[in-house]
Amino acid sequence: MHMPAVRTFTLGIVLSPILASAAVLEVPSQFATIQQAVNAAGAGDVVRVGPGVYQERVRIAGGRVGLTIEAADPANPPTIAGKPNTSNDGIRVAGVSGVVLRELRIQGANDCVRLDHVRGARLEGLELVACRLAVRLSKGSGNTIAGARILGTRGAQGILVDRAAATEVADTVITGPQREGIAARNAPGLVVLRTVVTSSHGADGIRVASSDSPRLEDSRFDGNHHDGLHVSDSAGLVLLNSTANGNESVGFRIELSPPYASVADVLATGNTAAGNGTADVRVVPKKCNTSTCPPPPTLPTTSTTSTTTAPAVTTTTTTAPPVPEVLASWRMYVRIADAQNRELNVDAPRTGDAPIDVAIPADLVSDFRVNDQVSDNELSDFGGPDLVARFADAAAAWLAGQSERYPGAHLVAIVWVKRTS
Repeated sequence: MHMPAVRTFTLGIVLSPILASAAVLEVPSQFATIQQAVNAAGAGDVVRVGPGVYQERVRIAGGRVGLTIEAADPANPPTIAGKPNTSNDGIRVAGVSGVVLRELRIQGANDCVRLDHVRGARLEGLELVACRLAVRLSKGSGNTIAGARILGTRGAQGILVDRAAATEVADTVITGPQREGIAARNAPGLVVLRTVVTSSHGADGIRVASSDSPRLEDSRFDGNHHDGLHVSDSAGLVLLNSTANGNESVGFRIELSPPYASVADVLATGNTAAGNGTADVRVVPKKCNTSTCPPPPTLPTTSTTSTTTAPAVTTTTTTAPPVPEVLASWRMYVRIADAQNRELNVDAPRTGDAPIDVAIPADLVSDFRVNDQVSDNELSDFGGPDLVARFADAAAAWLAGQSERYPGAHLVAIVWVKRTS
């Protein structure tokens, strides 16, 4: 399999007078630890770290806009070694924009790198090994991950983009995460370029949900535990020249994400898929609620330099036959409120009792692997409000039969469901 090369990037910005006179702080010759150097740094300064292992957690906060932490010798990068089974992150940036992390190795932390409320950060050429989660971006915008190598995670995603706009991931290799290689939710303008995700152990290669105008191009998603790429509720999707092979469920799963409305649309924009367990491509089109639907949008072209337009998606008046249903057995964890309106979480059914039977559409069965927990958000992603309502009705019926144990209680929410057979 072709792996994208790690590239060197430069910042294309005009330096302010403060940044132009940046100081260089050397570790360990001037400062014994990275954190000591960061504490002494100001806006635009450079912390240059020599080879070695640094058993510490690094925090960047305050007025250190444009701070850079980089390897003194990119061929022999320093290692920031975290402590497994703690909440300590390798590097955490809190509200400081324009930070650059370059050619560092971070291993064994909680989050290798965590960016909270950060804008315009660049993570370049990082090697992130066996952290619980490799990179977490939360509530920022315009951040870039380029040329990273993510080698396994201990419990979560390779990259998690949560309510952060205009994130770009380029020329990155993600191998063996415990959850998704990349998971993005409420992340409009996500861009994934020339990136490889392989061998996720517990989820999709890439999962994009409720994120308008995502762009995924020249990437591949192979040998993942569930789908190679799963995109849902993300209008304005651009998917070009990508490959999904040998995933356990579906190669490309595109749901409610125009302009893609059919398998042919996915293939028309240069994407290929083969050897996937359930289907190579599966598409659920966005439906309109009126008798007169607007014309479908135009598919993106298969090349960023081409001026030709792919054929538009056509509509049909044929009514699809109803999808058959499958009765399966489930256990749920639900939130209820008692007669005094106090909330608590309970097992439905109780431990030791027989599971609850709920019918679901047959084409969704592969989304629910036996004994995998599926959250309420994932339920909605898989089948929309109708599917959530099915489980809510079943849980409410179970609760009604528990009046002696939970008198006057009512269902508040589904926390998760698990298929048992």
